[in-house]
Amino acid sequence: MRPSLFVRCNDMSRTSKKLSDPLVALSTLVLFVLITLTMSQVILRTIFNYPLIGAEELARYFLICIVFLGTPIAAKERIHISMLEIQSKLPPKFRIVLEGIIEVTWLVVFGFLTVSVSTALVHNINNRTVNLGIPSYVFLAPTLIGFFMTAVVSARHLLSLRQRGRESNTDIN
Repeated sequence: MRPSLFVRCNDMSRTSKKLSDPLVALSTLVLFVLITLTMSQVILRTIFNYPLIGAEELARYFLICIVFLGTPIAAKERIHISMLEIQSKLPPKFRIVLEGIIEVTWLVVFGFLTVSVSTALVHNINNRTVNLGIPSYVFLAPTLIGFFMTAVVSARHLLSLRQRGRESNTDIN
């Protein structure tokens, strides 16, 4: 019985450690606000026949935040879609090369997306949303932060992969 209790306590400490990460805490808060907003909209609209004006626009914004702030979290935890079963069967040197190609691709793609969103943000700085008049940079900011942070995470993974490759070369020689 004790090992399972220990495992549960260990999982809880890991969860609280993850929640201490500012990006995870912010995403959790945004998810809570999104759920509360949507639930309030449904209750006010169906029971009191009084819809919140602009609730759909705010919900869209919070969805954008969750998706794009969650991308670097998933990249950091390495929980994106990948074929780990196939990769685990590869020889160690080839696996490191393949992981390197994947990380370089991520870095290039998210670096390009960061530049593209930055350009879009600069060109649309004076635009506002229709219902609430929210500036477009408020909508683009989570996207920019998410893409930039994912590129940073990919660069860090690439550096750690390079170090791991050097260590495996010294082990072989």
